[in-house]
Amino acid sequence: MIKVRDITSLLEEIAPLHYQEHYDNSGLQVGDWEEEVRGCLVCLDVTEEIIDEAVALGCNMILSHHPIIFFGLKHLLGKTHSERVVEKAIRNNIILYASHTNLDKSPKGVNYNLGKIFGLKDMHTLSPETSLGENVGLGVIGELEEEIPIIEFLLSVKEKLCLQVLKHSKCSYEKRVKRVALCGGSGSELYKVAMALKADVYLTGEIKYPIYYEATENMIFVDIEHFESEYTICSLFVEIIKKKFPNFVVRIAQASKNPIKYLL
Repeated sequence: MIKVRDITSLLEEIAPLHYQEHYDNSGLQVGDWEEEVRGCLVCLDVTEEIIDEAVALGCNMILSHHPIIFFGLKHLLGKTHSERVVEKAIRNNIILYASHTNLDKSPKGVNYNLGKIFGLKDMHTLSPETSLGENVGLGVIGELEEEIPIIEFLLSVKEKLCLQVLKHSKCSYEKRVKRVALCGGSGSELYKVAMALKADVYLTGEIKYPIYYEATENMIFVDIEHFESEYTICSLFVEIIKKKFPNFVVRIAQASKNPIKYLL
């Protein structure tokens, strides 16, 4: 019998809860540590549709990257998205667990995983927190196998993340790049660190409008979308659990979709 703590301990081995930011709310959100887990659905954000999917598949645990209880709930009246999701989880006996900024900071988590997808070598943590351990912190900086034109790199990123559009700062497509810095999710605040470390390009899931003006010919900013920059972590969740429990039912939620839509 696999219990909730059997699943969460696997995740906390690579992303301990004490790694998380002070404002975060990673960890068990709904459920009991000793409860038996019959199946697990993984996603970026918990929604009502994903709870419906879990129920239909007989999965009684949902593992997400973003916590559904984040800013704090004072009541459950079904008036907000968070309230409705938590209510539905409780009514259907669904366990909710989130691994958020602790996984962002892990050297086996979001950013290093993204760096591998882009083919980066010799990766190091962009903004290390040495008090937490070696290579623990936000972001990654590394190098491509060889220097290539920025247009080639951008098209590769767009394809690998299945992006409809790719926003970037002003640049010449003839520029060549090799040193790449990145931060999954909202990482606008790390652009100065990337500049100081002489990255040719900085990718993150959200770039605030005024920061685009800080881009230079030497460093290009690329917005790879919040959802897409972190969605790849779902496959990592499955891999971690399957390695320990190969016969356990764990799958990526089909209803896990970017809430932002584009009219092209």
